[in-house]
Amino acid sequence: TCQMIKTLDTEISQDALMLILDAIYMKGKWENPFDPDYTETDTFHNADGSDSDVDMMYQNIEEAAYNETDDYQLIHLPYRNNAYCMVLVLPKEGVAIESIMGITDWLCQDTDIREVDFYMPRFKFDNTLSYKEILTDLGLGAMFDKEDSFPNITDEPAHISQIQQQCVIDVAEEGTEA
Repeated sequence: TCQMIKTLDTEISQDALMLILDAIYMKGKWENPFDPDYTETDTFHNADGSDSDVDMMYQNIEEAAYNETDDYQLIHLPYRNNAYCMVLVLPKEGVAIESIMGITDWLCQDTDIREVDFYMPRFKFDNTLSYKEILTDLGLGAMFDKEDSFPNITDEPAHISQIQQQCVIDVAEEGTEA
């Protein structure tokens, strides 16, 4: 992860039989980087109703892949060579982000090409998510509960104690590192 994750945000039991790790690293430069001279401190309205002062990046995008519905605005920000893009969704006033994330029709939403004055906060996010409850709700709880959920892997009684995802993302004028 190029030192973005320096330590694991978890405790490993002394009787653990194995630890499985997987890492993905990405460093993408924007196709059209933001000019740092246009970045200014501004107010960001958080989902919980509070406000935060943030470094807000700005650019005028002449040909943005953009769409707007009654519930949200959507824009694609391409990385260099247009091979990949960041998809950003902004709920309209009075619409909860949870309702937008629950629908996911925005993932395949068609876009129009249009000129957009675009503001986005520069941010760094670091979080660890646990998937035990989610996987249990999906019917996979036995691998956490049983004393010997994997008899074909080892002669020792084995089960999964945790499944976690540790994430770091840094979005700035020149691009994204995650």
